[in-house]
Amino acid sequence: MRALKERARFLAILFIFLLVLPLVNISRYACLDNEELLRHPRNHYGAAESDLLGSIVDRQGRPLAFMKEGERRYPLGPAAGPLLGYCNPVYGLAGLEAQLSERLQGFSVPRSLNQALLLWDKRDRRGDDLQLTIDSQLQRRAYEALAGRRGAAVLLEVPTGEILAMASRPAYDPNFSALKRDWARLTRDPQAPLVERAGQGMYPPGSVFKPLIMAAALEEGLTNPQAHFDCQGRAQVGNFVLNCHDRHGMLSLAQALAYSCNVAFADLGMRLGMERIRQWMRTFQMEGRLSAVPGAVTAKLPEASNPSAPAETAIGQADTLVSPLHMARLAAIIARGGLDIEPRLLKAQVREGEEIIWQPPWPQPRRVLSAQSAQLVAQAMLLTVEEGTGTAAQVAGVQVAGKTGSAENPHGATHAWFIGYAPAQKPRYAVAVILENAGGGGRYAAPCAQKILKAALASQP
Repeated sequence: MRALKERARFLAILFIFLLVLPLVNISRYACLDNEELLRHPRNHYGAAESDLLGSIVDRQGRPLAFMKEGERRYPLGPAAGPLLGYCNPVYGLAGLEAQLSERLQGFSVPRSLNQALLLWDKRDRRGDDLQLTIDSQLQRRAYEALAGRRGAAVLLEVPTGEILAMASRPAYDPNFSALKRDWARLTRDPQAPLVERAGQGMYPPGSVFKPLIMAAALEEGLTNPQAHFDCQGRAQVGNFVLNCHDRHGMLSLAQALAYSCNVAFADLGMRLGMERIRQWMRTFQMEGRLSAVPGAVTAKLPEASNPSAPAETAIGQADTLVSPLHMARLAAIIARGGLDIEPRLLKAQVREGEEIIWQPPWPQPRRVLSAQSAQLVAQAMLLTVEEGTGTAAQVAGVQVAGKTGSAENPHGATHAWFIGYAPAQKPRYAVAVILENAGGGGRYAAPCAQKILKAALASQP
């Protein structure tokens, strides 16, 4: 009899344990992992509660996403679709709508007891508005500049690090009727229109990586402004014969960048070696996360260890991967004379249209490169646009500095790159453009960047 009671007690305890365990697990998800669940693309709760959501507005307060007649409206349509994402009762949340859903609902996590009780009474609750650093007009112009191409563009304000545009193509219209109409096509499209490429796309940088290599070699004392390189169109590096796109002959260091000489930069890469190249990528914060740019990826630092890896990495090949946002940040660092300011997309959280209840910490300028080295790279980038591979980026009446890139990739034709800034003597805007499988950066990406810079310069008061 006693043994039977002990067995019954054991079974009771076991049943209680099996009952409590899932409840504890559910509570953990509901409380500790609340933020992650809110952002999950298959969580339709945030979309179902969309009538309570605040608006997303640009730097001037112009609406980017807002509620009207029970639907989430997106005035820029596909021009900002991949960036903003969508809030849809059928398809859930994506993009910034998912990343910022907690703030748009007006409550932080963990919620206070009072806020938790308010969840039961929707009448007195409305989410907060979120202001971005985006300029809606420049966002549209950047999107238009990418017309007919697959790729992305980023425009930064140099003095502040604020992101004025993050455009991506192909794109989609996040408005309810359009998303419903196009959903089956969007999810099957091999060109991946649902992907946000400007901050989350990962690409080999090609020759737009060369300004970093030039800066690193100068800082390490491995080259100097008087250095010259003899380019005969190819070079033996390690176990690999590296080809240049031209036979340049004798070039100065500045000319090597302006004419994008692979032989010269392969030489600099071999002098630096892989560990110093990786360290300089870290110095330029390519491996760092951006606290005020939700969803932005970190760069993939090179891991190759074959004898020619430093040379291949120095010309932006090997296994290095970066986003357009990384490269816009690099251009801005050179434009500021070696100072880095962490890029920002989030500007403020506003309650009831006027009370600012949260702002990301203002980023402090941080020197990552000496002013002398930055100036030498800047002069070479100016030469690139004046007479080198980047002449198609010229803007009438304004000096533009930049660098072209043509990045080979294992999945198809060469990607076209351009990074740069303007005005060169008093930089205001930095830009990065990538056009997937388009070909030469000077021929295709530079004209696209020129349109974006021209629009930004024209927008100045």
